[in-house]
Amino acid sequence: MALLKPNFFIIGAPKCGTTSLHNYLKSHSQITMSNPKEPHYFSEDINNGGIRNKEKYADCFSHGKRNAIAIGESSTLYLYSRVAVQNIYNYNRDVKFITMIRNPIEIARSFHQVALKVFGEIETDFQKAWFLEENRKSGMNIPVGCIDPKLILYGNIAKIGQQVKRLLDKISSDKIHFVLYDDFAHHPTAIETTLIGLRKRVGNERIVAVIEPRSASMRLGVHNDRLGVSVASSDYVLWYGDNIDGQGIHRAMDSSGVSYELIDQIESLLQRCLDLAKPDTHMVIMSNGAFQGLQETLVECLKN
Repeated sequence: MALLKPNFFIIGAPKCGTTSLHNYLKSHSQITMSNPKEPHYFSEDINNGGIRNKEKYADCFSHGKRNAIAIGESSTLYLYSRVAVQNIYNYNRDVKFITMIRNPIEIARSFHQVALKVFGEIETDFQKAWFLEENRKSGMNIPVGCIDPKLILYGNIAKIGQQVKRLLDKISSDKIHFVLYDDFAHHPTAIETTLIGLRKRVGNERIVAVIEPRSASMRLGVHNDRLGVSVASSDYVLWYGDNIDGQGIHRAMDSSGVSYELIDQIESLLQRCLDLAKPDTHMVIMSNGAFQGLQETLVECLKN
């Protein structure tokens, strides 16, 4: 088989739904996606364990589908990298880009959680880690195990406007498709895919979905006809929000057969989560915002 050359790239930003989009596209009969998802071959200015060998990079596509008309990969630091986009363009001048973006502070906050697990960050308080940036740029307060200080500069990571401008300065806009995470992450298809995947993994164990609709389309009830189907793989759903189409959710859920509650106070939601957090219960918290710190608070309460 001839070597496959990617002709489109999902370049970030990180924590914006790129994994879900990668997996959706991978399931298409005429699309080949890289394995692994994030080779990071072209972001040579960032040391995050990416592939640097040309042959190994080609191997990421060696499983390609014979009839593939689109070949892609999804390295989320390409947008952040100062050299990746130019490197990609030099590699394939017919390439196209998908760029997923969301609230920059939420990107940084979520990326901080990744850095704690993967990149050697040791400051667990996000706000404190944020304010260490200037020191870290000067070479101070760098954790011993940090593989690259650029991966713990959360202010820089959050400068999505600058990163997008750099992209548009190099690539014509007709070769770029922007996806706003608020419109993508909690579309019913994304909810359904997440819960189906978990159901396959946990079998008959109980699944509780905690969902905060935040995108304009979800709050206005545009997708209400799909909500019941989207949560069918769960056993119980807690819908949260004080500015959503409650009547539409009631109609969708009443016909779904899945037990649910609609809650408009974060304190009440936390208490119901604690009530439902039993052994052999898997709780999936889905929000494209900070969810008022629900996840962190819930973890702390369960520890005590």
